[in-house]
Amino acid sequence: MEFRSILENFSQLQRRKARGASIALGLFVTSLLCVLLLSDLGPLHRYWREVGKPAVLIWLASLVWATCAVGFWWSAWKGKREANHDLRNLLEDRYGE
Repeated sequence: MEFRSILENFSQLQRRKARGASIALGLFVTSLLCVLLLSDLGPLHRYWREVGKPAVLIWLASLVWATCAVGFWWSAWKGKREANHDLRNLLEDRYGE
């Protein structure tokens, strides 16, 4: 039963990390859209000096945050997968299934 509780903990961790990664990726895409609208080709280029430069900084920060969040989610997913594999091997060794 200890393995079942470990798997449940990994599942909860994976859900939390997936939610954080979704929020981070949403912010990244939204800030990227803002930067593109404020770029030379965008219709809001006249506001580049006031809004564009801080938007680029927010975009870069969201890029770092999204990269870290996805990395943490991947780590939780990999841990859950390895725990599932270990549990399956343990059950096969114990019960020969």
